[in-house]
Amino acid sequence: MHEWPRLGPTSILTARAALAADMQGAYAASHKRLMRGRFVATPEYLKILARDIGEDGNRLLSDIESETVSERLRTTEAVARTFGFIGTPALVGGRTVVVGTVSEDIIATLVEQGRREGPLPVCSA
Repeated sequence: MHEWPRLGPTSILTARAALAADMQGAYAASHKRLMRGRFVATPEYLKILARDIGEDGNRLLSDIESETVSERLRTTEAVARTFGFIGTPALVGGRTVVVGTVSEDIIATLVEQGRREGPLPVCSA
């Protein structure tokens, strides 16, 4: 799972918040909460969200600006460029690239296909 904010400053802040939450082991809970609600992403809201999911809000705000979070976003941008993605959602499963929403059945099929095909070769540049 990669955070790839494409919708402006709020999208960037919430992506950074999800990645910062991941540094406390709370990515899934944070991501779910951020994706399901209507809110204005402010530092105060993000501190409340962190508290509600059992994490440290002050640390979350500090980690949002961390190099670790910035590097993860740069990596995602590089992955998106490599595959030619222009938006989300997008999925890479083994040797298959899918752009757009896919069903759980298609994801399961891609996983099974990947298992049958075995590991991909590692390329080095």
